[in-house]
Amino acid sequence: DTFQLFGKPFPKLYIVGNVHTARDILLEKSTSKVPHIYKTYDKIMGKRTMLTTVDNEDFKKMKDSLIKPVFHQSAVVKSMNRNFEEYAKDWVDNKLETFSETGQLFDPTEEMGCLFFCSYLDSAFEFNATDEDYCNFTRNFETALPELIYKRGISPLRKYHDFMYPKTREAFKSCKALQAYGEEILRSYRKKKVEDRSETATLIKVIADEKAPFKNDKYRVAQIVDLIVASHVTTARHVSSTMVLMAKHPDVASKLQKELAGTNSTPRSHQSNLGNMMKESYRLCPPGATLTSLHTTGRDFHVYDALNKSKLGMIVPKGSTVLIPNILMCRNPGIFPNPDVFVPERWTNANKDMEDSLLVFSLGNRRCPGQSLASVQTSFILEMILSRYSFEIEKEGYFQFNGLISGFSGTRLCAKKAINLL
Repeated sequence: DTFQLFGKPFPKLYIVGNVHTARDILLEKSTSKVPHIYKTYDKIMGKRTMLTTVDNEDFKKMKDSLIKPVFHQSAVVKSMNRNFEEYAKDWVDNKLETFSETGQLFDPTEEMGCLFFCSYLDSAFEFNATDEDYCNFTRNFETALPELIYKRGISPLRKYHDFMYPKTREAFKSCKALQAYGEEILRSYRKKKVEDRSETATLIKVIADEKAPFKNDKYRVAQIVDLIVASHVTTARHVSSTMVLMAKHPDVASKLQKELAGTNSTPRSHQSNLGNMMKESYRLCPPGATLTSLHTTGRDFHVYDALNKSKLGMIVPKGSTVLIPNILMCRNPGIFPNPDVFVPERWTNANKDMEDSLLVFSLGNRRCPGQSLASVQTSFILEMILSRYSFEIEKEGYFQFNGLISGFSGTRLCAKKAINLL
């Protein structure tokens, strides 16, 4: 589950699928991010961002002092959750209900992406986003990502002849469009009257603050765009993939639906069975699939043999580039029997290795600051949807794995309202 690849651009590249070694690497303070990969990502944002910074103490301090506290303030979290609940209820009561009544097919990836995007822009940035905003933002990001991360990131010399490629030129136009949208959000907030602004410490409030330690507004815009990407993509993809899995496994969906409706279980089992299903969905379709865990080791690491509970002879040496694919750890047959099969019950008596393999939100200082918020919101909407509706697949779609995220794309579902289970 851990092996070395040879060749350019990483002469010492290790693929780490061993959960013990992966956790050691992520928790080690001397572990750093790969500079030229994240520099290409910063091209999309316009400037260096707090979430992708490479060994820069000033940016780490900014993240710790500006971003993390927002997600640790009870009033802020409650406000964001209330906002999301309103958006979710509106989507279910109006759009999903309409889909169910008319038989109209829908793409869960698009619907959930738009829902989380608009809710997050409203609660975190005090900005009224539209469905068109979501479509434009997604299109621009998906245009820029493969050209500037996958191609330029893997081939550093490509930057010297980017002008030759039409797709790369389009990618740079998309970067400008993303940054322009960030500028629009910043301008919109500054134009608001004080009494029209949120009383809580929203993200836009701390970023727009003139006392915040940013060199200029370009850095503020970069943080805005980066936070939008980091916030809505992974949570939306998790919910949409779970909806598809429920459609693929109607027996599991039916059992869970009855439990959520209160016919066969107590509130505690509601939570555990829904939680098991969510964990299994995370396992099969981890949102942060690969490139979010590309690092450089600051010391030697001995690969751990879980079977014999000992260190193997294999060493990942200091200065190596390590890729830690969540999808590889989550489908390790040594930890998860029948790893490609959807079995929520496997989490009922999960062992430590199973729990440790779900590095969806990373670890330590690299842990996603919005983890608790994302967990609450995904649980809320999944319980609301799955207790009231069932789904059938009308168009299969495909499993997308693009390095940054994994999950189902292009799937068309048909929603059916649940029969009164009470």
